[in-house]
Amino acid sequence: MKYIYPNYRIGIVNKFADYIMSEISKDGNPYTEIRVTQFEPFFVVEGKTSSKKIIDLDSIKESFFEKMKSQLSTLGIKNINTIDLIKYDCEYLHREKKEFCFEFFNSVRPIFHERVLNYVYNHSDIWEAVDYTDKLLIYTNEYIEKPIDYSFKDIRGSRQSEFPYGYSLNNGRSAFYYCEYIAYQLFKAIKATNMSIKYTDVIDEETNDPIIDILSNSPYMNEKIKSMVLDVFDFNIQRFEKKYLKGYDISNDLDTQLETKPWLVGDKISELYII
Repeated sequence: MKYIYPNYRIGIVNKFADYIMSEISKDGNPYTEIRVTQFEPFFVVEGKTSSKKIIDLDSIKESFFEKMKSQLSTLGIKNINTIDLIKYDCEYLHREKKEFCFEFFNSVRPIFHERVLNYVYNHSDIWEAVDYTDKLLIYTNEYIEKPIDYSFKDIRGSRQSEFPYGYSLNNGRSAFYYCEYIAYQLFKAIKATNMSIKYTDVIDEETNDPIIDILSNSPYMNEKIKSMVLDVFDFNIQRFEKKYLKGYDISNDLDTQLETKPWLVGDKISELYII
């Protein structure tokens, strides 16, 4: 996952997606996914929600504009014009089986590679985002002399929000946090530097376990790691939300990417060992 600088254009569209999702979520915690794409001069708002209540997007965009006025002014954005493509009353969303694949790294914030964190901590925020593939990938629309140890991605043009921003807790976001909760502790036990966790909310009828997969560069076999994880973690997402997400404001997620998260704890480390 890339680190996104909050007050540049990529950051703005993700913040706006979260802001809209949070407003929709006030109507009984519906399943929601919102995507915002900025074109000049429009913000296209699309997505779907199980909520039947149609939001006043004009009012919400004005509220968001006032909140972000200083940052938007710096970017030359003097007003927000929107095209509303949100679909409501999508009752099927709560019946859809959830399946995600999340990548993690052995760092203090497992969604980010250690080199991404080092770069962000030690450089001024002049880029839109920083990611890691086989080396650092810097997202920029500026022409500069480019160091050979970085890759650069020119992102002139539109910007689009991306998961988990704009997604409600019950629509994959809590599962994302839960898998990071697992990864944070698992790295200490399996001697790996990276892993991917495939999460589903489908239950195996024979074992009564959730159907998941874990791949890593650990010296231990993936099946042994998966078995250990299923023995230690209950995958009860609702219980996880009550314990770790109560009072957590997901609308500030982008601004607090590098701050301590309530689910990054070591409460299961003592139980993680491979026989």
